[in-house]
Amino acid sequence: MASSTLCGSPATACCSTWCRMRCSLLLPMRRLRTGCRTSSFQPMMNRPQSRKACSSHRSASNTRPRAPAASSRGGASSICDGAMGGALPGGTPLASPLVVGAGSAAGSPTRPRPQAAAAAAAMAALLGPVGRFRWRVRAVPGGARGAAGRQCYDLLVIGGGSGGLACAKEAAQLGKKVAVVDYVEPSPRGTRWGLGGTCVNVGCIPKKLMHQAALLGGMIHDASHYGWKVAQPPHDWRKMAEAVQNHVKSLNWGHRVQLQDRKVKYFNFKASFVNPHMVCGVSKGGEETLLSADHIVIATGGRPRYPTHIEGALEYGITSDDIFWLKESPGKTLVVGASYVALECAGFLTGLGLDTTVMIRSVPLRAFDQQMASLVTEHMAVHGTRILRGCTPLRVERLSDGRLQVTWVDLASDKKDTGTFDTVLWAVGKP
Repeated sequence: MASSTLCGSPATACCSTWCRMRCSLLLPMRRLRTGCRTSSFQPMMNRPQSRKACSSHRSASNTRPRAPAASSRGGASSICDGAMGGALPGGTPLASPLVVGAGSAAGSPTRPRPQAAAAAAAMAALLGPVGRFRWRVRAVPGGARGAAGRQCYDLLVIGGGSGGLACAKEAAQLGKKVAVVDYVEPSPRGTRWGLGGTCVNVGCIPKKLMHQAALLGGMIHDASHYGWKVAQPPHDWRKMAEAVQNHVKSLNWGHRVQLQDRKVKYFNFKASFVNPHMVCGVSKGGEETLLSADHIVIATGGRPRYPTHIEGALEYGITSDDIFWLKESPGKTLVVGASYVALECAGFLTGLGLDTTVMIRSVPLRAFDQQMASLVTEHMAVHGTRILRGCTPLRVERLSDGRLQVTWVDLASDKKDTGTFDTVLWAVGKP
C-alpha cells in the first residue's frame, strides 16, 4: 500500500524532490489561510531522522497518525465564551475546554488571545482526528495556560451585602474554602461605594447618622424651652456628609479585614454565570477571571428604580443611592414616593432645615397599617414637611439657573401644577 506525503499526496520511489516541494509550499499556505502563526505553533513530525524523502514517507505511513494532543496547557476555546468542551465543525474534539491566560496575576484564569484560540481551532479542524502533527503551545507572554490555574472553592457568594457576608463568614467558620464576589454598578449619577451592601453604604447606617444629625438640631431648638440660651446655628451639610462617608468607608475596610481574618477570598468584579458551578468575573479594568465552586449563593439585593416613563426623570433625578453621598446640600427637595425610604429621607431632610416636599400618588406606606401610616404623615406635616396627595409627576426640566422645574397633575381634579426645586429624589420602589 502506497504511503502518503505530509501534504496528503501518494508517495512513489521517484517523488523525493516533488514531495519536499509540495510540503514546503502547501503547509505554509494552509497555515496562512487558517490564521495559524508559525511563532505560536511548532509541528512535530512523526518520522525518523533520515533525510531520504521516500523512505521518510514510508516510515510515516507505518506509524499510527496522532491526533492533536489534549493538554492542560492549551485549548481552542475559552470557557468564558460558553465553550464547555464539545467539538469543532466536522466532529473534531476541542483540545481543552478551558484556556487560561499565562499573563494573569496569581494564576487567575483569563480569556485567551483570540488569534491563538482561532489558530488552534482551525488547525484542529484541518488535521482532523487522524492529523499527522502533534502541536504544542509555546509558553509566550499572554498565551494560553493550563486549567490547573482555575480557582476552585467550596462556596462562592455573589454579593457583599449583609446576607452574603454573613453566609460567607459562617461557611468559613465551618472550615470551607469560601470566596465573595462583590461589584457596585455606578448609579446614573456616577455614585459607587465599597463592600457592605445597601445597609452599610446607602441604607441603614448613613440614614441613621443623618437622622441623628436632624435630632440634634431639634434638641438645640427645644433647649430654649428648658432654660438653655443656645442660638440655632445653620446646618453644615458638607461637614456632616464628610463625617458620614468617612464612617461608612471605615466599615467597608472593616468588612474586608473580617473576610481576610476568616480566610475568605474577596473579589471586586462583576460576575456572570458560565455554568451552574462556574462564574466569569470582569474587573473594572476589563480583566476576566474564572471561579468555580461546588455551591454558589446569589445575594445581590436590589437597586432603586427610576420612573423612566417620566420625561427628565433619569437625566435630572437622584435616588437613595446618591442622597447619602452628596458633597453639597440638596437644597429644596421634592421626594417622589410614599415608601418608608421616601418618608425617612424626607424626615431627616426636614430635620436638617431643608425645604422638603413629598409627592404621594395614592396612600403612604401601602404595605403598613394605615392608621399608623396616617400618624406618620401627620407628624411630618406638623414638623414642616409639605405633603402633596393624589399627585403624580409628568416631567422634569432643567432651567437656565440650574434649578429643576417639575410639572405634575392632580389625579382627582386633573389639574396640572408646577414647582421649582434644587433636587428631585425618586423613591418609587425597586424593580
